[in-house]
Amino acid sequence: MTAFYNATNDPKVLAIAERAAAWVNANRAMPGGGFRHGDKDRGGPFLGDSLAMGQAFLDLYAATGNRDWLAQAAKAGDFIGVNFKDEAGGFVSSKTSEGNVGVFAKPPKHTDDQIQVARFMNLLNRYFGNDVYKDHAAHAMRYLTGVSAEAARPMPGVLLADEELAVEPTHMTIVGHKDDPRAQALHAAARAFPARYKRLEWLDLSEGKLPNPDVEYPDLGEPAAFACSNRICSYPSFSAEELAATVKQMAKLKPSRAASN
Repeated sequence: MTAFYNATNDPKVLAIAERAAAWVNANRAMPGGGFRHGDKDRGGPFLGDSLAMGQAFLDLYAATGNRDWLAQAAKAGDFIGVNFKDEAGGFVSSKTSEGNVGVFAKPPKHTDDQIQVARFMNLLNRYFGNDVYKDHAAHAMRYLTGVSAEAARPMPGVLLADEELAVEPTHMTIVGHKDDPRAQALHAAARAFPARYKRLEWLDLSEGKLPNPDVEYPDLGEPAAFACSNRICSYPSFSAEELAATVKQMAKLKPSRAASN
């Protein structure tokens, strides 16, 4: 729903997404930031539930700039790290092995889960600049490396995760008060920009610094948007057209994968 909202800018769509997240928080949340699969959750909790909600919270943060969603994403990430990380490698897909016997006695490690953990933790690290999340992403990626070595053919999801860990996302930041229509228009343009791998933030100086203040943004006295790459930012953009052109220009300056390793 957030992707649909980003494309349409229809507030009714965003309201549906936020209402769904509120329902899950009210009916499936667990202490510590995780989520149940159902009312009874036999054999759970399951990695996929907390992972899906963590990513949903990140999407809602990018769509709204509301830091409460980002804080909830971090809690889900912390819960995953505490409850599902296997020091022997990767992340288990369920907390318990209830009902499993024989070769299935140990909780499984699904490849798709490892891919999503790597991508989710990597984005958390981009938003927070927190080495714990970076280490979690690398831990999942190391497990995937072993799985890939035994695979008959390359797995696209593994390649995608590996690429995202190696390079920076398209990074856009709106600087301006959230009740200012000009800042809202810039944020709508940034949300609609077609980038698969994106870090989008909204800096309202009345809320203090961003959780990962890796870039210092000037207060120009009017709303502005910045596109950044490798901690180097563009000149400010004051319209959707300027921002689109600036992002494309900054993308050319993004270090290649070889240079970033």
